[in-house]
Amino acid sequence: MLNYDELLKVFDSRLVKLQFQVAVTSLGYEADKYFTKYLGRFVSFHLVERSPAKKEQVPVGQGSIDMKRLVAAAKTGGSTDYFLEMPLDLRKPNVPYLKELKAWKEKASASAALKSLSRPFRTHDPTLRGSWGPEGSRLLS
Repeated sequence: MLNYDELLKVFDSRLVKLQFQVAVTSLGYEADKYFTKYLGRFVSFHLVERSPAKKEQVPVGQGSIDMKRLVAAAKTGGSTDYFLEMPLDLRKPNVPYLKELKAWKEKASASAALKSLSRPFRTHDPTLRGSWGPEGSRLLS
């Protein structure tokens, strides 16, 4: 089985960009480290959250992933889009947390260490309100 490290070694960085599958954190991958290790290689990511205790998918922010660290690393690494990947019944509980994450991002953008967070960050989640961005996505900034 190929993993991200092997794929990124094989593919030309000028020609191939990837989408990070956050669900692989359940296999031991640390998503934030991949975004910062391979700058510019992951242009988007599937945002999913799992509870190690329940061994099931849960709303974003209720699992084991440090979402603030993940979003900061994704922005630093050059990702501009994320996609909520979950059953419809779990989507609505995500809205308050994602709005809170957006507010944190806006406050953090003043910090020199997190300057990269000031760029617009798009989501393809139709449950969030915001201005429309490129290709029908919603801007979170």
